[in-house]
Amino acid sequence: MYNSSDEEGSDGESFVEASKYKRVDMGLGLGTWSTRIWAMNELRICFEKVYKAHATKATQQELLKDLSLAVQSCDGRSSCKDALKSLVKAAEKVLPQQKRNQVAGEVKKKLLALSRQGRRAGGDLEEEHQDVAADTTVQELPLEVVRLILERLDSPVDATSAACTCRCWCSIARNMRSWRQWYALLQRNIPAAGDTWTAAEWHRQFALFVQGRPALVLQWRSKRVLHRNNLYWVSQLPQLSQVQRQGRATFVTEDMVVTWLLGGGTSRICGTSTSDDSGSSSEGERDPAGAATRQLRLWAL
Repeated sequence: MYNSSDEEGSDGESFVEASKYKRVDMGLGLGTWSTRIWAMNELRICFEKVYKAHATKATQQELLKDLSLAVQSCDGRSSCKDALKSLVKAAEKVLPQQKRNQVAGEVKKKLLALSRQGRRAGGDLEEEHQDVAADTTVQELPLEVVRLILERLDSPVDATSAACTCRCWCSIARNMRSWRQWYALLQRNIPAAGDTWTAAEWHRQFALFVQGRPALVLQWRSKRVLHRNNLYWVSQLPQLSQVQRQGRATFVTEDMVVTWLLGGGTSRICGTSTSDDSGSSSEGERDPAGAATRQLRLWAL
């Protein structure tokens, strides 16, 4: 019988305590639009690899709560619906029949609600277009609104894509406060003169540092970072000044989150991060042909 005071069972298999699982903060990921699909994929892998073999009863209850939250937070994006279906399929393989029926009912209700919502939204748009002479374009948005939108982007990849929209957006994107935190995630030592740099200068330093090394920027396809053996969502980084002060964070994949849950420390996770396909193979990896740079529009930096 499992003893909750131990981290390993009698057969040597590790168990995931509910307290450690809560540190993953799956609820925040599911509740944030930009990280929702990533969180669903993480939760799917947790059901596949943790729920049955490594989860305590309390952890199983937490996983079920997050599964219910994933269903409720699903939005109308087809990619989000697909991620939810994959999650539910994985959960159904390890849940008892009663729980499977309950989850299936919740999913059916949610997808039906999304379908009705989509039809209503389509009807409302048709009525609006009958009264509006011309569609609103991004050029008509007030600059302050555009600035607020761009400041909410959580990766330099998204920022450079936005910079390609027009000259105005390019100017705003290059003067975002986010460049300092993004630079801090790549560099262990912040220059002493950095305290006096403007947002535009932080952008310039970031661009110089990653020039010809798209692997450094490709890391931001991940929505998770590991810092000092703690996991964070990329949306949390602007509020985490200690991450900026105390060294570079490591971007991780969904599978690495499970490795962390099962007791894998920073060194073990970082040791596997060079072999995944997320593009974070090495800091010095160059892109002489420029294919990845063109694909990511990094020239906009």
